[in-house]
Amino acid sequence: MTSPDNNSDSGIDRDEFVNRFYERYPRLSRVFSSLRQNPLSGNTLRMMIKGEEEIRRDEQQVAALETPVMWKRNAPIVISQYANYASDKLPQFWNATLPEINERYGEITRYEHHDVPTLKETATEYKLATVGRAIQHKAGNEGFWVWFDHLMIDGVSSVTESYDLAEDIGIDVERDYLERAVKYDVYNNVIWNDVDALMGKENGQTAVDIQQQLEREDPVFIVFVNGMQVQPSYDSIVGAIEEIRASHAQHTENQQQTRQEQQAGNDNGRTSDP
Repeated sequence: MTSPDNNSDSGIDRDEFVNRFYERYPRLSRVFSSLRQNPLSGNTLRMMIKGEEEIRRDEQQVAALETPVMWKRNAPIVISQYANYASDKLPQFWNATLPEINERYGEITRYEHHDVPTLKETATEYKLATVGRAIQHKAGNEGFWVWFDHLMIDGVSSVTESYDLAEDIGIDVERDYLERAVKYDVYNNVIWNDVDALMGKENGQTAVDIQQQLEREDPVFIVFVNGMQVQPSYDSIVGAIEEIRASHAQHTENQQQTRQEQQAGNDNGRTSDP
């Protein structure tokens, strides 16, 4: 049996058929084209599962994802932690030092979390950073910090345990979403923005040291108070906060003195008028 000739009247013009099909279903055209170019493309698979428009909305929401914050959002004093979940210093600081800082300064301080994991998608700490930001995205700051607190207290050794933890404590995010976020590296840009932000705060040898830490895959844990790097200890953070408060108080006093002098000058001008 012979195959039909494409040029015969009884044959089917394959190219024409494909072109008509793609004209009618342009989304499938792009999916199949991407599959041919890269069969393992995460974006291709995501489009096939969810649809292009929904993926685009997700990406816009992810791009607008804010830094996880707690305590007083608009406070004049900001404590920022740049952390790798594999760091031993992170849970020690969270469980032993930070509660005392919160008790003393929580009403006047904003606390931020930034992710600086080992920059390999296959690394557990990178996946944990992704899970955390997915929880924040879907359950808000409160959901993130509840999950983060339990993680710091209980500890986990795998990304699967982090999914279990979210379920056990009742975080309102579907496990399937967390798994897909990790599989397709949905929060890649968010994590890299945190890394870029850290490098932007540093200069000279300090920046080189951090770069070398990341290349060696050594866990990073750094704390800043209003952009100034401090040791992650109670005394160091309290000293930085008190210095900022003293500076603010002096600035306020100077402003008040200036206003009083201006008012006194105005009053003298009025009394000297004929």
